[in-house]
Amino acid sequence: MLIKTRVPGFDKLLKGGLRENSSIIIKGGPGTGKTILALNLLVEGAKNGEKGLLITTEDLDATREFAKNVGIDLQKYEKEKKIFLMKQTISLKKLVSVTTPLDIIEKYKVKIVVLDSLTIFKFATMENELDYRRQIFDLINTTKDSLLIAISEEDFTSLDANNYEPEDYLFDGVIRLLKIRKNNNFERAIQVVKMRGQDHMIDIHPIQIKNGGIYIYPDQIPFALIEKGKK
Repeated sequence: MLIKTRVPGFDKLLKGGLRENSSIIIKGGPGTGKTILALNLLVEGAKNGEKGLLITTEDLDATREFAKNVGIDLQKYEKEKKIFLMKQTISLKKLVSVTTPLDIIEKYKVKIVVLDSLTIFKFATMENELDYRRQIFDLINTTKDSLLIAISEEDFTSLDANNYEPEDYLFDGVIRLLKIRKNNNFERAIQVVKMRGQDHMIDIHPIQIKNGGIYIYPDQIPFALIEKGKK
């Protein structure tokens, strides 16, 4: 069953929405809009009666202020007990402390879980890649009754670079956010790399960050790519 995200333009890219109870990773470099897209998914879910949980390594007040600056009012939904925020202490032994999130998920019947971000935990377990994979698998299995959205930093030098990480194969879906150079400027874009078990658009499409979050333009291609094609 596909659940509409209601993020402008996103459901057209996904040809209907995201699969219920799937696991999605949002990847991209700094400033591409990863956290904003994840917050959009949380808030749009809350508007539709789907409670959400954000697990973050950042200060919670700073997270609320960041969201407010892009027109996303997290506190409104916190007060209504539709969105819950939890600060995750970085541990060298465990990717995520499961007990507290599970209590919140079970008590409030949380349907959307966002982890921001996988990257910091990867650094904490970088000496043991097998342990890192195992912990991701455990996290996905633990949240199997919710939609899991994880954020991860991506370092790439070219649009054609396919530097897939271990976690890309474990998650049901991989969404890539990009900044494409256009002369002395950059243009933001999105690509749905994979969505296990469903059809979706695979082309690169422009996005903008406006008041209220991410806006996706599924009927356009980035101007920067048009110009590259003319050369």
